[in-house]
Amino acid sequence: MRKQLLLPIFLMLFSTGSFCSQPENTTKDIESLRKNIVNNYVDFVNESVHGLLVINRLLQGYNEDINKYVDLEEYQLNRYSNKDLPADIFEDEEKWFYDISPNNIYRNIMAADMVLSKKESNTLKDLASQLNNINKQSNALRFEIENLIRTLDLNKRENIGLIYQKLEEGTELYNSFYSIQMKMSNELNNLTRNWVIDPTYTDLSSKMDNAYNAMRQGLEAMRIEGGSKDLNKIIDVEYNAFSELNNTDKSKYPNIFNSIRAKNSWNNMISQMEKSIEISRKYMISDDIMEEYNLYGKDYFYYNGELLGCFNKYGLGMVNDMNKLIDVMGIEKIHYMEIAHLFKVVYPNKIENLGYIFSKQGVVSALPKSLANREIKVANEKFVSEDKYIDVEFYDHFIEDGDVISLYFNGDKILEKVVLTKEHQKVRLMLNETGKNYITLYAEDMGSRPPTTMAISYKMNGKEKEVIMNSTLKESELIEILYNK
Repeated sequence: MRKQLLLPIFLMLFSTGSFCSQPENTTKDIESLRKNIVNNYVDFVNESVHGLLVINRLLQGYNEDINKYVDLEEYQLNRYSNKDLPADIFEDEEKWFYDISPNNIYRNIMAADMVLSKKESNTLKDLASQLNNINKQSNALRFEIENLIRTLDLNKRENIGLIYQKLEEGTELYNSFYSIQMKMSNELNNLTRNWVIDPTYTDLSSKMDNAYNAMRQGLEAMRIEGGSKDLNKIIDVEYNAFSELNNTDKSKYPNIFNSIRAKNSWNNMISQMEKSIEISRKYMISDDIMEEYNLYGKDYFYYNGELLGCFNKYGLGMVNDMNKLIDVMGIEKIHYMEIAHLFKVVYPNKIENLGYIFSKQGVVSALPKSLANREIKVANEKFVSEDKYIDVEFYDHFIEDGDVISLYFNGDKILEKVVLTKEHQKVRLMLNETGKNYITLYAEDMGSRPPTTMAISYKMNGKEKEVIMNSTLKESELIEILYNK
């Protein structure tokens, strides 16, 4: 349909140079083309979310398999394989997952330059390009991890650590996708804010908007750490919006309720909304979750495992049916956007068997300014390592006076309430290859001679480098580690 519209509109625009003398239906054609172009962006996000779900399940399988290998003696890896999946999840030439693949929609987006302003088009295309790059990286990551599992000697603890570090890259990719899709959602909503809905459907469109926004708000509250504390209020909003939509006067919309397909979409939309509210209420009163999600936690289980199944297409969620209803109505209205899954790396019970410490935070883009309500002072000196693995020793610099400290590596607490003595204590760290690496000294008890003073040292090229760090109960000190490959 888009191809059929493009040629006549192109000829009309350039044959006269003016809209004023065009037939009346030209405006409708332009509105239709504009709607299709804008909805391409939403559809690209939605289909990308579907592809990321496939990769999410594969990465989760790798993660759980490696955990069992670490925890259980004589456990044989399942060695999950990509061979039965398309080489590119987002291309899918055999149409396993999509009618139109994310890559095809992306190519359509990049080829469309009409109707939207240059600024609007450039902004949206840039965001789409960022999402497309994340798709590519996510697709490549599944092969990289499979290759590590197949080729590395997993009897060497550092090699297992490399796999966990690769998995953490997945966490970063999924978080980045969500962040960028939210920016795109805001841009698209601003762009379409003044679109005029056919008066026949104004009331129904508004009710659908209210229901979608309420359900999405509930999801986002579950996704944000601590956000679920507001869920009771959100559930009330969800229920009110759902009730308004469910009580729609169906006689006003014969083209929906006289069509079997459209009526099925309506019924599934209502069913999934009702189910989502029930799940949210269960979350508020019960801590029971499926056993395989115990390591992931309650919020992750309900967000990834339960609520998104009611919202997104895979799981027969409501959004896909809401978009079908928009198309049946034929109104100038933007499609609703689905929401990306989380990916979380969980670690084995016998993590100490790995013998060294690596960052669970993934890539760290910036040094923190505070820690547990204390300001952070960054040391003037830095450690420099040419090795990805670094042995760091720490000890009391002056007089043993009962200093008690906790130590953080890249934001993770790696030692808690350790008494400093003259005896050197050692931690072995595996540095992130990209982003920042740092150690933070956190004083728990300053002993009899405040402030807490700790010496920290490491060796490079056979030479020892020592730095003196200080910490009080109001301020912690951080030292950055530069990794020069």
